[in-house]
Amino acid sequence: MFVGEAANLPNSYRDSSIPDRVCAQYFGRVSNGREGHPEGGNPALDTGLSCMPHRILIADDNANVRTALRQLMEFAGGVEFIEAENGEEAIAKALECRPDVIILDLAMPAMDGLTAARKILQQLPEAAVFLCTMHWSKLLEREAATTGVRKVFSKARSSDLIAAVQQVLSVKPAAAPLPNPAPTIAEKSTNPEDFPESKVS
Repeated sequence: MFVGEAANLPNSYRDSSIPDRVCAQYFGRVSNGREGHPEGGNPALDTGLSCMPHRILIADDNANVRTALRQLMEFAGGVEFIEAENGEEAIAKALECRPDVIILDLAMPAMDGLTAARKILQQLPEAAVFLCTMHWSKLLEREAATTGVRKVFSKARSSDLIAAVQQVLSVKPAAAPLPNPAPTIAEKSTNPEDFPESKVS
């Protein structure tokens, strides 16, 4: 699938059409993070993510998918999540928040994930960008690689995505804190000399 084809996908193939009842088919039992692991845990989350204050952006037009991915990665704690529901919003939030990891759906309204990935990586070449889609193919893998996307994952193989995120965060320094608004003079000082308009003549 090439850039722009996502916009022409029929509704029956769009990720937003996944019924709530089948989200577990793609992401396992997200409420307890087991994802079918026989020992009752997700092996991708047994080590590595805890105590790491990193920032992850998840962009998908299906809120259930965003929630499922977030819950799979929330077990370790210490991760700040940012969400977007289309490619244009993903670009804006990526440039604003500068996340360590960006997970993009392919077929989204306004702008597809591959186009968004290209634009994001032009501005943030250090970001680790992954595509997570129902429409995985070798052709898409090759096309995504030309944009700088690290890897394309099928939504049916979420454990592979989580393992890749874990690997990135285990070696990547945490994202810098977001800048706070500049303090006003009143916040900087309570010295009356700093407020000439308040002096009595």
